[in-house]
Amino acid sequence: MSGKIKIGGLVLAAALAVLGAWFAFGQANQDPCGGHYAGEGLKAVFSESYTDIDPLHPGSTMTYYSNITNDYPGVYYQYLVPGGDCVYLYRNGHIIVSPNTSVNGRYVNMSFVGAPTNPQPTSPPCGNAYFLDGTPIQPTGIVFRSGGGYTGSRKPNGDLILTAMGINPNLGGMSPGQTLYCDFGAWTFTVEDDPSTPSYDESLDTYIFETRPVSVYYGMVDGKLRWVFRPIPEAFWIRVETKTKKTVTVTETPYANSMYRQIISNGRGSCNHGTFYFPFELILERLP
Repeated sequence: MSGKIKIGGLVLAAALAVLGAWFAFGQANQDPCGGHYAGEGLKAVFSESYTDIDPLHPGSTMTYYSNITNDYPGVYYQYLVPGGDCVYLYRNGHIIVSPNTSVNGRYVNMSFVGAPTNPQPTSPPCGNAYFLDGTPIQPTGIVFRSGGGYTGSRKPNGDLILTAMGINPNLGGMSPGQTLYCDFGAWTFTVEDDPSTPSYDESLDTYIFETRPVSVYYGMVDGKLRWVFRPIPEAFWIRVETKTKKTVTVTETPYANSMYRQIISNGRGSCNHGTFYFPFELILERLP
């Protein structure tokens, strides 16, 4: 894929510091999200598998087996005070899903599939990413977050065009049957210490699951109104329009799909541990 995302170390370090304070505050107040936010709590589940279009065979579908799944299949993570998970739709439109073992013992399963492409050395200051061998792991804490939105359209040849909105989409205001697009990834996740490396504490490393665009469908799923997040399996273009007083500059960048994610460690854009295949389906719904 083209279009690698670079993240400034100082900006990311500041973001991780804020998230650390947020977790600590949340635990102290028995609110998994820290409290005092405008929005509404939700419930969420990662599917074991799902069916979507097959980009190699137009007009057909294929089954994708998710590389992010629940700790207990079908058991929802849900916002609850106390003892729940941070699953929250914020007033500005973004969603956070954050199972954390230190809050209530919940976690997600993740498996990193595929030979990493051009990984960087894993010695300090990069994290010791011992878990990238395809063996399922359970992060001790993870913060999945949606981000900036896109409007979707098609070129005359059928290619998908995602035009950047510059703001978060209004996920809470979607109409039944509507599909939007937005960025989605993990701001940070942490893993357990590896006992085979007594001189290095891997639990102190922080990782990012790279942000990429996903589709978001809102509609009736199994008899209930739900949001469905999936990576995009087909080729697409990201279109950015920059307006000045007299002109509009348009750039379009092609992507093969958004099924692949870089894993980056310790707040340094140079610590890229490789790009991995990551199909997943995240389903959310409002609390009863």
